[in-house]
Amino acid sequence: MVERSEAGGWAPPDAGSRPAPPGRPPLPPTAVPVSPGWGSGPPVQPVPPLARPWPSPGMPWPRSGGVPIGPARPVYREPHPIRTGAVWAGIGSTVVWFGMFAAISWSARAYGWLAVVAAVLALLAAVALGRFGDRGVAVGVAGTAGLGLGIAGIIVVANAFAGTWLLW
Repeated sequence: MVERSEAGGWAPPDAGSRPAPPGRPPLPPTAVPVSPGWGSGPPVQPVPPLARPWPSPGMPWPRSGGVPIGPARPVYREPHPIRTGAVWAGIGSTVVWFGMFAAISWSARAYGWLAVVAAVLALLAAVALGRFGDRGVAVGVAGTAGLGLGIAGIIVVANAFAGTWLLW
């Protein structure tokens, strides 16, 4: 239960008529009361704004006198970041790779098997790139190889529903 005081701020009910409990100083007029939904309790003091911003990473924490204390804040960075351009390069190269395998296939059965071979080789290349090369290219190659194998799987399943199993 919160009432409006004459000064325009919020105050607990009967704030002016009740004396402060023994051993406690009276609350300042800027005290924020606990909302009625949370039960009764003493008003919560407002949190003062920070006097200065947080130090940036790599900078030491200043003491109140301005002298830095303790070690600098740690800086966490990815040792091998994945860049967008590298992912797109992996996607493009894998699309060309699957396109070349699709271009040399002479039937749907040959396309199914050549897509499986292309996907296995592309995933081996992605593992090698992820371990020894650019991880961004490896992500692009692996994702696109999975998509290409999925497209070949859709073609195989569609032909299986039509009555022809392509992979035997």
